Amino acid sequence: MRMLTGAVGAMVAMVVLWFGSPAIAADAASSVGMYGNHLLVTAPAVERDPTIDRLLRQRISVEFDAVTLTDVADFLRKTTTANIVVAPEAIEAAGVVTLKVSDMALGNVIDWVAKLAKVHIGYRDEAIYFSLEELPARLETRSYDVSDLRLAVRNFPGPDLDIPDSTGQGSRLMAPLPESTPAPSEDELVDLVKKQVRPTGGWRE
Repeated sequence: MRMLTGAVGAMVAMVVLWFGSPAIAADAASSVGMYGNHLLVTAPAVERDPTIDRLLRQRISVEFDAVTLTDVADFLRKTTTANIVVAPEAIEAAGVVTLKVSDMALGNVIDWVAKLAKVHIGYRDEAIYFSLEELPARLETRSYDVSDLRLAVRNFPGPDLDIPDSTGQGSRLMAPLPESTPAPSEDELVDLVKKQVRPTGGWRE
């Protein structure tokens, strides 16, 4: 295994930072490959719409007593102006919600509603989505230009640092350098990223 040094290590570090979330690092939909001189990394998108994030931070008070999920959604739409979508199958199958909270962030209220109604929450296209099945993650592919990492590095030897002695043999302070350092192959770059992000394997090919 090639050591992670210089530009190779920096490139791998960028990918590792993106995979910092345990959910992303464990997601079987993630993949790594090469296309020409570009490293292509596909993983679930992690960034939520900033509009949704602002809405989820607003604080509200609610008092639900055996209220259906449809009525909860209607109340939250009117109170917060958030776009809330309830999947048709969730309307029939979801349990009723009994919840009383004061001055709580909308995001936490939504979490409690989902737990009590036994549904999943998703965030997609500027809307909060309640459904019986977990919303599949939207995949994002990022391209990293690694053309500079694919070039062999030529070594330019400096002056001789041999120390002469009376026998005429002398001693060499530095071993001779090879003419060039080979560049990592496509397979090596892909393997480096995979082993740093998820050493246990399970990548989508």
